Amino acid sequence: MLRWVLIYLVLVGGTSSSLEVQVPIQRQNSPTSRFAYVTVHYEGTSRDAEYVLGVQVLMHSIKLTESPYDLVVLASNSVSEKTKSLFRSMGCRVVDVINIENPFVGGTLRNKGFIYTLNKLHVWNMLEYERVVYLDADNILIRNSDELFLCGEFCAVFMNPCHFHTGLLVVTPSAAEYQRLLHALGHLESFDGADQGFLSSMYSEMLRESKLFTPMKSTYAGAKLEIKKPEPKGMRLPVGYNINHKYFYEQYHWKLFYLRQFASMTSPISPVKVVVESARGIPALTVGYPMASVLKPWNWWAGFFMDLHSVWHDIRATLPASQEHFGAEEAVKTLLGFFSSLALLTAALYAFKITLPMRLIQQRFTDLAMRNSKHARHAYMAFRIALVILVFRIAPARVHPLAPVNYGYGLTIFMNVFLHIYFACVISNFWDPHQEVSMPPVLYVTQFWLYIAITAAFEFFVVWFSTWNVFLNVLWRLFSIFCSLVLCAYWQVMFYRVVLNAEFNGKKERLRSL
Repeated sequence: MLRWVLIYLVLVGGTSSSLEVQVPIQRQNSPTSRFAYVTVHYEGTSRDAEYVLGVQVLMHSIKLTESPYDLVVLASNSVSEKTKSLFRSMGCRVVDVINIENPFVGGTLRNKGFIYTLNKLHVWNMLEYERVVYLDADNILIRNSDELFLCGEFCAVFMNPCHFHTGLLVVTPSAAEYQRLLHALGHLESFDGADQGFLSSMYSEMLRESKLFTPMKSTYAGAKLEIKKPEPKGMRLPVGYNINHKYFYEQYHWKLFYLRQFASMTSPISPVKVVVESARGIPALTVGYPMASVLKPWNWWAGFFMDLHSVWHDIRATLPASQEHFGAEEAVKTLLGFFSSLALLTAALYAFKITLPMRLIQQRFTDLAMRNSKHARHAYMAFRIALVILVFRIAPARVHPLAPVNYGYGLTIFMNVFLHIYFACVISNFWDPHQEVSMPPVLYVTQFWLYIAITAAFEFFVVWFSTWNVFLNVLWRLFSIFCSLVLCAYWQVMFYRVVLNAEFNGKKERLRSL
């Protein structure tokens, strides 16, 4: 008898030890709850890195709300293993899916970046979950939103009377519905050639006839969600569940949207959880940023015009350093690119100097400088605008931590001042009015450095002035900044007049070293 007991214990011990080896793999790739927050990520476009960061911030915002449910990323077969490992390091479950071919290519699909957005249909095939909340990568949660799992089989927020927004969807997975959606791809229209138009064709009519969702009575014990009432087939979600950030500006500045009923909204599952202090006054549970790619929150210049981008950046700032890979390397790339461009420009200028008839050009430029014509001033104004556009183009779009706007404008000012000195040297090397002076004479002029200091101070004042909360609305802020930049450009026109006068008037009393 004892022998059989020992054999049994050995077998049980061996089985348990083998299970212990397999548990980490099982936990990594299997669901741990009945519900999940899901997003989709695919690669193969010019904006891959931006949306990797977007997924990171979205998933981290959900973690900050202390939701107990799974975080899942549906990664297409084009996603790199490095990106998948990054998502796993955040505690996300990564599920491999195949790209769904877009039948609207060559038809209504105009934006090639949306070619694989139909991968969203894979959400209906997540049969291991009872219900999932899908979120686009340009969304963030600012409060606990677990009550969304209480709504019907399919729920969404209408963005206008005709169409709902597919940036947030509550979906009950179903194999039959998944097959119905795939079959309908070749038969239904899509006004945008992407998921937004296709899903609107599928569900808009049904949702328009549905009731508005209000959180139902439920019990919440630990991490278990119990639904007590019969569920409707589908429900419309109030706009506060996925508010477009533009509504905030309209309500805040022009009082067009009154959403105060959401400002004190509490979840029946858990009290309102405010993720960041800057989100306290926002009447919503989630915030979405559906807009042109150049104004997405991960672009530093967009935060200068869009106040609500600061909430996104506040959440981003809480990302662990091991998961934030875009700050230092982007800044280094930008500065290296800037100086490399200057080096190439210098080489090109000296190549022109060697090959072109410099005597004739020097005489012509000297005449223009001495004439001080209106056309020359207007040409410089155009050059100044082009310079700002150039700096905006090459400045890093992903800067960590939180000061993207001030960093961007600081970089603009740095480049502007550097280019002042650079072009002063170019003027001297090309026109060479003082043969006996080895250094550009303008660099010895006290007034030159005074104008440099005033220019830098004025532009830094523009940055500081733009952060004031004294404007009636964002339009007044844009108008004031536009006026400031025009004045700055005019000031620099006057500055270059001094530079050219110092170079060409031959007044050596201005040169301290001579």
